[in-house]
Amino acid sequence: MDRSVITLENISKKYRLQRGRSVLGLEVIRFFLSLKGPKRDLWGLRDINLEVPENTTLGVIGHNGAGKSTLLRILAGVTRPTSGRVTVNGRLGLLLNLGAGFHPLLTGRENIFLKGALHGFKTWEIKKLFDRIVAFSELEDFIDMSLREYSSGMRLRLGFAIACHLDPDILLVDEVLAVGDPRFQRKCIERFYEFKKNGKTTVVVSHDLGLITGICDRGLLLKKGRIAMFGSVPRVVNTFLEDDKTSHGAAIIESGRVGLSFDNGKGIIFVDGQEVTTGLGMYTSMKIQPTDGDADSAVFYTSEQAVWEIIDRTETSFCARGAFISVPVVQTWRVSLSPTGQINWQVEMELKEDITFQERQSNIMIKSDYIRWGFNDRDQSRFPEIFWQNYDWQMLQAEPAQVITVVPDGLTPRPLPQVIFNSMMNGSEACVTNTNLFFKGRLLVHRERQNRLFSPGTYPYFQGTIELQI
Repeated sequence: MDRSVITLENISKKYRLQRGRSVLGLEVIRFFLSLKGPKRDLWGLRDINLEVPENTTLGVIGHNGAGKSTLLRILAGVTRPTSGRVTVNGRLGLLLNLGAGFHPLLTGRENIFLKGALHGFKTWEIKKLFDRIVAFSELEDFIDMSLREYSSGMRLRLGFAIACHLDPDILLVDEVLAVGDPRFQRKCIERFYEFKKNGKTTVVVSHDLGLITGICDRGLLLKKGRIAMFGSVPRVVNTFLEDDKTSHGAAIIESGRVGLSFDNGKGIIFVDGQEVTTGLGMYTSMKIQPTDGDADSAVFYTSEQAVWEIIDRTETSFCARGAFISVPVVQTWRVSLSPTGQINWQVEMELKEDITFQERQSNIMIKSDYIRWGFNDRDQSRFPEIFWQNYDWQMLQAEPAQVITVVPDGLTPRPLPQVIFNSMMNGSEACVTNTNLFFKGRLLVHRERQNRLFSPGTYPYFQGTIELQI
């Protein structure tokens, strides 16, 4: 059994709120009035018991005010619990907010040494790490500027670079990746994978369920300061979505051992609580030529870019409608689960005006545990073991075919099912792609490639099935 690096025993945190009136804005008068003002207690956390094993990437989710940041601040030692005991075994790396540990009047260079000193590093140790920190942050041209002249994205770059290069055993990250540009976010996520590979532990607080699903192997759901669920990420995310009455574009369906969680244009497929998909999951993408542009100016749009709402749902099916903001396209998904574990997927598109499509794709991104693929029952080929370091994807094969079959390696603790992705669209092309280190998955695609002008109206976009042979 793995050693626990974080142990929380009966942790509670109470805040005392005082209501007083201010007179002429004078703080002294406000203070004395508050002594007599009504008081009430607000519990940020209540009776938290938790053990986090080493080599775990834990994702913490919940609504605003659920206690996520309070939990992280207690783990970091920034805030003391009102009651209970916290045990942390290992050196901590902290990225709790953009300004934590920084002095705005010091330069980036000086703040690196300040942060290192706060973490107990000697000057000579920081000097050895300095060049690597600056290179990772990509702030070589700004390192001698005052920090108050940095943008929020630049402070994030510097903070993350320092935190991950001070060799922590446990890295605590609170919703700060939201301000970074996509390329640097991918760079940070690759570092999370490196941490896990090296046996380190990461605790991530985020509202980005795609991020949590993609990088975490354990999930924690907080609700009103209490633990609502702790366990596998798919189960935790699904429980959150099911309870989230404001998530108009989210639905969860289950049939037997198979389940599917839909979250605003992306489907997460799981079997016995173990996710089969990864990264973008089950989604659509389309390449559209602008009205006033040529073929070379065509742009890709994915289903996650639409605004979704659930039209109808049952325990085993749902219908969702997504309207794209940038282009006059509306997609309607109808997804159902059969008792045998087959996923039926039908997509229609409604066009509001003339649109030229160069490509229409229906995609499933699955885990890297799948090692072989084949088209139309032919001999199977092996996926490459190496994912490219850059952000390009490696196209492996594309040809006219109705069926893509992928087989797992059988080495996971719980066996993954064989996946068969069938297209019922005539003239479609099957395609298999190896993604990069950011997504670290296999992409199965059925696509129609034709430079075709569509008039306003409703058209079939995709119809097919996903068979999970358990």
